[in-house]
Amino acid sequence: MFNARLGVLGKDLMKGIVQMAPDILVDKSLVILLGGERFEIHHWCKAHTNGDLVLWIPSRKVLISGDIVFGGRVPFLGSGNSKSWMECLDKILELEPEVLLIGHGEPLFGKENIKRQVAWTKKYIQDIRSVVRKLYEEGLSVEEVRAKANEEMLKIDPAYSQLPVFFDVNPVNAYHLYFEIEREVLFESK
Repeated sequence: MFNARLGVLGKDLMKGIVQMAPDILVDKSLVILLGGERFEIHHWCKAHTNGDLVLWIPSRKVLISGDIVFGGRVPFLGSGNSKSWMECLDKILELEPEVLLIGHGEPLFGKENIKRQVAWTKKYIQDIRSVVRKLYEEGLSVEEVRAKANEEMLKIDPAYSQLPVFFDVNPVNAYHLYFEIEREVLFESK
């Protein structure tokens, strides 16, 4: 990952920076008391990645969610778990943050605005999961599902067509979800 950043940022910008392994690992939760403030670090689920962490500052109702919540753009679903991602979104709503710092986009302010963005992220994941599941159950191959993903999503909600990179990322998400859904179906039958 560090070497990949070199290509994006350029070797000159990364000169003198040393990659270090973490010295504290968080399996479930960690509380840090610092300067009279309580910081809660949680690993609730596999969402965007297997190692998603959130940072909650309860006294200020501030949550840093990283790439768990996406503000008006299509999330990439290929490196985590979409089913548990939705559970993570529910946990965010339970906290009722008043400020939410997301991985891509501007900070979100206000409980209602945050609820809308969290609900939007969850809706997208639910919609693409339902599309992939339906097409999988119809017997389509992974490539056929990928090819039909945009058309099927736009039947559910034509507004998806207005999202940046929807037409490029959505088929990739469908491709990855095909295998996730396939595993789920196999475990359901046992």
